[in-house]
Amino acid sequence: MKNSGLPINVSLEIEFFEKVNPEKMIYSPNGEITCYLNGSQLTPVRALRKVYRDRVSGKKNSKLVSMIPVDCKNLNVNGVLGAVNQYETIYAIDTNMIKHEGDTVHASCFISANVITVKENVRFIPNELIHIMEFRNISSNKPENVAWQYLIENIIKDRESKIGIIVDSDLSNILSYNKRENPIIENFYLPKNIDLIYASTDTGSEIINKMIRFSDKRSKHFFKDLKRKKLKIGNMEIHPGKPYSGFCIYKANYTLQTKNQYITGLKIPEGTKISLYGVK
Repeated sequence: MKNSGLPINVSLEIEFFEKVNPEKMIYSPNGEITCYLNGSQLTPVRALRKVYRDRVSGKKNSKLVSMIPVDCKNLNVNGVLGAVNQYETIYAIDTNMIKHEGDTVHASCFISANVITVKENVRFIPNELIHIMEFRNISSNKPENVAWQYLIENIIKDRESKIGIIVDSDLSNILSYNKRENPIIENFYLPKNIDLIYASTDTGSEIINKMIRFSDKRSKHFFKDLKRKKLKIGNMEIHPGKPYSGFCIYKANYTLQTKNQYITGLKIPEGTKISLYGVK
């Protein structure tokens, strides 16, 4: 998606232990943030990078483009590198819905890429297979979260490495999910090694926006194939106790590739507003 030319605002929200307040924060030209108290460097317990883009004239509120946890030992607002390189693998999953032959059909496309840090660069190595999960008649009022749960329980499974999952829904609850204060659905909480990352499908040019946008397009394309009866329909599985009447997973007949696996020199454009917030 082309850059809209609208101004970008970046904020970094930093949370410290209770009753700990830094006396000094240093912002370096390369985007690094360092916090100090009594001459000693402080490491936060949580940090969150948010990117906003001004809306077109006449609209008051800025559009949230992305929200991603930041490695507290590597605070940085300049580009998304300082955030994504804390993960071994990043998934993107997006869900869409149609009515089809009397059923409510949700299609969730997920893709993934392994993240390798090479000096100051980050290399994204996509896992070429693209998967579509088809859910029939989801009874939950949060169908996207149903798909997240399936991805975590059945695809990611027992992996212990740190993993990020890019989503574009349930924005108001993502922080509480990442803090494990609330379950993402029923009594299912995020595993400790997994973070949810928000990225908009509507705008944004960073890699996390491009991944979720791709998932959104492929899940919609699934419906075209479904209506045209171009799909080789698999056996619909019944999962007792789950909030849907049927489930099937497809491996798409196209592969995910990147023209350039190395992401280098990601910079927030000149003129971007940088804001730092202490979270109580």
